[in-house]
Amino acid sequence: MATDFFPMTTAELMDRTIDIYKKSFGKHIAFASIAGVVYAIVAFFATIFLVLGATFFTNLSVQFSDTATGAFLSAMFIWVVIILPMFFLWLSLSSAGHILLSRQSFYGHRARLAVGQLPRVVGRILGALVAIAIACMPFVVFLSLTAASQISEYLLYDYPWVLLISSVLFVACFAIYTNIFSLSIAVAVCENKTFVSAVLRSWDLIKGEFWKIAGVRLLWFISVLVILVSGIGALGLINVLVVFLLGLANLGDIGMVLAGINYLITGVGTLAIVLAILPLDGIFHATLYYNQRIKKEGLDIEIRLGRLPS
Repeated sequence: MATDFFPMTTAELMDRTIDIYKKSFGKHIAFASIAGVVYAIVAFFATIFLVLGATFFTNLSVQFSDTATGAFLSAMFIWVVIILPMFFLWLSLSSAGHILLSRQSFYGHRARLAVGQLPRVVGRILGALVAIAIACMPFVVFLSLTAASQISEYLLYDYPWVLLISSVLFVACFAIYTNIFSLSIAVAVCENKTFVSAVLRSWDLIKGEFWKIAGVRLLWFISVLVILVSGIGALGLINVLVVFLLGLANLGDIGMVLAGINYLITGVGTLAIVLAILPLDGIFHATLYYNQRIKKEGLDIEIRLGRLPS
């Protein structure tokens, strides 16, 4: 078992996240791919329900000659019945696998995923996500009222800068507010808590260092975003260069085939980059969770005493 357990600075926290990822890179990529396949299957059936639901409410609106009501019901159906459950299911499954793998690496054990734990862990994460969604309802209501009153449309045409500044402030407030819940998923995985108890436990670990943790999470988000954009941007530039060279070569039908292969390779490369980046969020927040417990509750002492499960 590893012995380097200590409260970490921001740089050390990021380094430990990358180190944990490297120790079980292949397993994380494999699980991200499996979760992606599950998401694709769910998205396929969700699309079918999406079409059926939209058709039903459109017909309903025609029947009652109330297009606005039909559009509203269609939007609510899409969000509540399709988009949110689909996203929550994928996020729960993805987070469960990556956090369980990172926990093994953090403790110094060989990373292995206990598949039998996944259903219970996914259930707890789903409960925590529902609690987070309920807690975020004031922001949803605010957006809904704003859209219904058409204030944003008025500002867009007459006062665009006011709309831009208001939007930035809204996003900033939402990001700061959701920092309260940032450790809820890690808590759900590691402490068998769910729903409101996971949210309250997250706040218990964060309070006293709220702004510091918000800053660390923002820095990590920017770092990962730069890596993602750089990787996809590099592939895009290579794709453009290859297409340009094929155009100069004027190879006719062969050139079209090669261009198609080039686009296929670019698509596969982009997917590979996304799959490689996906596990980082779960690993980072799990490591942040461990760090907060080390600083506040002496988790490092428990680890050294061998009181934690493998």
